Amino acid sequence: MPKITLNGKVINAKRGSTILETAYDQGLKLPTLCFMKDVNEIGYCRMCVVEINNNKDLVASCVTPVQRGMDIQTHSKRVRESRTSTLSILATRHKFNCWTCARGDGSCDFYEYLKDYNVSDDMFKEPKGRFAFVVEGEAINMDEHKCVLCRRCVSTCNEVVTARVFKYRDDNPEDPVVSPAPGLSFDEAGCISCGACTVVCPVGALIETSHIERVEKALRDPNTYVVAQIEPTVKSAIGEAFGYGIGEAVDEVEAKLLSAMMELGFDEVQDISQAASVHAKEQAQMLASSDQMMFTSSNAGWIRYIEMYQPDFLEHLSPLKSPHLMNAAMLREEYDQPKKLYIVTITPSTAAKYEISRSEHQGLVDASLTTRELSRMVQKQPWRFKRLPVSDGVQPASNGSLYGVVGGELYATFHELAQMEQSPITFNLSALHKFEDGIVETQVKIGKKSFRVAVVHGGKAMSTFFKNLPSMKKSYDIVEFHDMFGGLINGGGQPIVSEDFLFGWNVARMRTTGYLKAVAPSEAAQHPIYPRLIQEPGSPESRKLFATSFSKKPFTRK
Repeated sequence: MPKITLNGKVINAKRGSTILETAYDQGLKLPTLCFMKDVNEIGYCRMCVVEINNNKDLVASCVTPVQRGMDIQTHSKRVRESRTSTLSILATRHKFNCWTCARGDGSCDFYEYLKDYNVSDDMFKEPKGRFAFVVEGEAINMDEHKCVLCRRCVSTCNEVVTARVFKYRDDNPEDPVVSPAPGLSFDEAGCISCGACTVVCPVGALIETSHIERVEKALRDPNTYVVAQIEPTVKSAIGEAFGYGIGEAVDEVEAKLLSAMMELGFDEVQDISQAASVHAKEQAQMLASSDQMMFTSSNAGWIRYIEMYQPDFLEHLSPLKSPHLMNAAMLREEYDQPKKLYIVTITPSTAAKYEISRSEHQGLVDASLTTRELSRMVQKQPWRFKRLPVSDGVQPASNGSLYGVVGGELYATFHELAQMEQSPITFNLSALHKFEDGIVETQVKIGKKSFRVAVVHGGKAMSTFFKNLPSMKKSYDIVEFHDMFGGLINGGGQPIVSEDFLFGWNVARMRTTGYLKAVAPSEAAQHPIYPRLIQEPGSPESRKLFATSFSKKPFTRK
């Protein structure tokens, strides 16, 4: 272990570690804008610079390994002046509407650094340069007024998502930009709407397309009956916005969340896990009669991926709508009140915003709020989330409650199949919770039948899966896909955890562990929709309500 001096203190550093890692190990906070562990280690933003004895220039601590004998100053006068200068330059090209910005909730790294380094507000005027570029999309929006050229979105979309939508464009060296194809929306440029870019952006340049205003308008309308349908995994993370730890007190958060929804003015709140159980029952029936490999299709970002990048495999998709669309279809089928019905999905998925805009799904869901958007709506209220009463309206967990975790959809589907065939089942859900790898496979046994299954989560894993699939000697019976690593529980609309980028925290594992402790699903049971609306799974009535279609989607690269 190399012995170094850090801010006058002699320490033993870990061999092979960088100065940034060593500083954090010692409890020191160094500012970073571009750094993402194992993803974007380029030393570009110059915020993490430090001073080393005998070095003429300051060095980027994120890419500089420690060496024996180094004498390092992390916050010297020279270092602070350099960081202040960098922040000042960036501020001249940044639009400061912090009070209306989606990142004005305290999650904007740039704003926090401006405060930490007392950057003067003299330059906070109309930004020069990149302000002409505004990119829209059904799920994602980009405001070039705010981009700080950290390139996190470029590396994430290239290396983690593999959609390669963003590009660093320096045709004009005086005014470089990061953007999708100029002149095109995100939806036209190959974006799968996963929202990974909105999570890694250190400012408010990339955010989910807001549905808050339209929802608040519906809530104010006395002639509208507003129903919130909540993905159960929202409760796994929304507490993080109100002082709870990652994966902490999920039961308490759920009970207070229901109270918050009623305080916000929603007329009714439904748990989508009940519709997920219906999805599992319908999918089990399809699996029982299928003679080809089946891909699950309840994840909207994954659907975008296969329609654009792997259209040759569209025939393998389960034709079912995702659970929140199924729930909306059931709601509209049975709604008989004079008021207008307005349905809002609350979900960790940014891709659901694109999903409800599709022509196949028009008229089902009126708006989709991410976990972050809902938390912002709550934060605007005069009451405090933690002080809310515990609601007694929490529904018991079902197998559908597992849909947002890795392997949960397969677990629910096969338990429905086992009940359908009245046979014992062997399924180890924990075998699929291996967060070190985005492709996990296992065997499921129902009676004497054996099924080969896999879970693929994250864009990089999806790309690898389809690259290797043609050469595989044996195909799978069913494969579950998620657009984000860790599944829906780690979706692009969940609260932002900076430590994930700095230290490589496995936030997906942390959220899943806390969530599963709070969810003890019951065994498969007959949903009241059978036979009230539908005679049985796979019936004509079922297809009318729950079936959808998919097709190849074009996109453009520039």
